[in-house]
Amino acid sequence: MNPENKAWQELCDRADARLPGDFAERVLRASRQRPDRSPSLFGQLALSAATAALCFLAIAIYHSHDTSAQDLNSLADWNQVASAVDDSSLAQ
Repeated sequence: MNPENKAWQELCDRADARLPGDFAERVLRASRQRPDRSPSLFGQLALSAATAALCFLAIAIYHSHDTSAQDLNSLADWNQVASAVDDSSLAQ
């Protein structure tokens, strides 16, 4: 048995020791008794859309900040090049 399988088996054994034997049956029974408490399809879609919007917003903010930093670095590099060209043209 490789180390990954051994570690996985140890985790499963620990979980089995902590959970009661009828745990899965109790969870299924509880879910069948209260079908009105499950999230609606609209609620799931709304949550998914909100999550996607937040992710896109975070990406846009990061991209904007990263682009600004790159622009500043590029501008500083071009200023160095321009000053080196000016210095060399003045020296001639």
